[in-house]
Amino acid sequence: MRGIDGAGERLRQSRLRSGKTPEEIARAAGIGAATYYDLEAHPGDIAAALSLAHLHKLAATVQADIYWLVHGEENAAVERVSTIQLMHRITELAGRSKMTTEEIEEKIGYEIGAALARPSAVLEWNLDCLKSVCGFLNLELGAVLNPESLRPPS
Repeated sequence: MRGIDGAGERLRQSRLRSGKTPEEIARAAGIGAATYYDLEAHPGDIAAALSLAHLHKLAATVQADIYWLVHGEENAAVERVSTIQLMHRITELAGRSKMTTEEIEEKIGYEIGAALARPSAVLEWNLDCLKSVCGFLNLELGAVLNPESLRPPS
């Protein structure tokens, strides 16, 4: 099953292939075991309940591509956009369209001011927020939803 509806099953299959227990996966991803079980049972939670940093750790822990885990298909986006580049694009668009941060936040439905000041704060967003920002920027989700772009700073 493609799309977010199949994410729980893809997560479960990836966990089984990894040979790790749900508790081991949860611990490595920095989430509680109950949260992990919810992700397998309620795939929509992957988009709403996890930060991008936790989603990145989760995918790495089960050795699954983050885009495939969420969407069930290969990431076809050619472009790769870092969190810093993402924030530059928002700033540029805001300047061209004469929009304030508050107006952008109202349009996308999420607070993004912290990430404009500190791009690594993007990793605190959930997947739904990233989707809204990508839609606002006319940017393919896969350009940002990939291991290179979401790698936490060292």
